[in-house]
Amino acid sequence: GKKPSGTVTRHVKGPKGEIPLEVMKPEGTDLATVQTPRREASKQIVETGKAQLARGELEKALQSFQEAATLDGSNGVAYYYMARTHYALGNDEQAMGLLDRAEGLLEQSEGWTMTIEALREIITTRATRNDGTT
Repeated sequence: GKKPSGTVTRHVKGPKGEIPLEVMKPEGTDLATVQTPRREASKQIVETGKAQLARGELEKALQSFQEAATLDGSNGVAYYYMARTHYALGNDEQAMGLLDRAEGLLEQSEGWTMTIEALREIITTRATRNDGTT
């Protein structure tokens, strides 16, 4: 997929050498530079979760994203991916709640706002289609 324009790729030291991390650049602020160890760890766990999600290991991915959000409650990306995993598991209500949380945390970033809106749209469409058949 194409990267949103507000994304910078940072290389951070991981257990197995450097890992490229995609960091959203919030417009007007330089939050991307404010790094705390917990925030760093949280971001790395999100990366682990994304790999698990890509492999279809949904339960494992969910645990990773939950762990990332527990470490850094301001990590909206963790909430977004948690929502995406819940959507994949068919838990639309949880997914919607988590998207609201992610949106509140990522509202400075236009790229993320659009991404969240798109997933919300997909879930709403699926919910309407499945109405009365579950």
